[in-house]
Formats: sequence, C-alpha cells, structure tokens
Amino acid sequence: MSVFPLTENLKEKRKVEIDQSKIQISGWTSSNVVLDDWIETINREEWVKSVELINYQKINDKDALFNLIISMAK
Repeated sequence: MSVFPLTENLKEKRKVEIDQSKIQISGWTSSNVVLDDWIETINREEWVKSVELINYQKINDKDALFNLIISMAK
C-alpha cells in the first residue's frame, strides 16, 4: 500500500511530488467476489471519494493480483 503515491516517476535533481489525495493498494485475492465486496465497502466510507480498480491479473486458477487507487474526499 502506498499512502500519498508519487505524482510522476522519480527524476534526478527534481523535487519529489506526492498526491496527498490518493492511496494506492497492490495485493492479491483468491476471489474476485471478495475483492468486489471489499471495494463496495470502502466506497461507502465517508472519507472516500472513489475507488478505481486499475489492474486485475489472474496468476492461477484461484489467485489474482490487483491494483487499485482510493481517492479521498476533501
């Protein structure tokens, strides 16, 4: 999980800039149903503006890797 991910790739001799309105989560799940339920639960939180699934990749018959970004409400 990255809290306040970088806004762009690191570059030599440039200031690091972060996005203080987002949380990026990378993980794995054994069920897309569980992941969908988790995303719905997070979306209902008052502090959450949106949840975006940016990658979902099956690695075998049961497991999958995922990346999502939570945008925080202001």
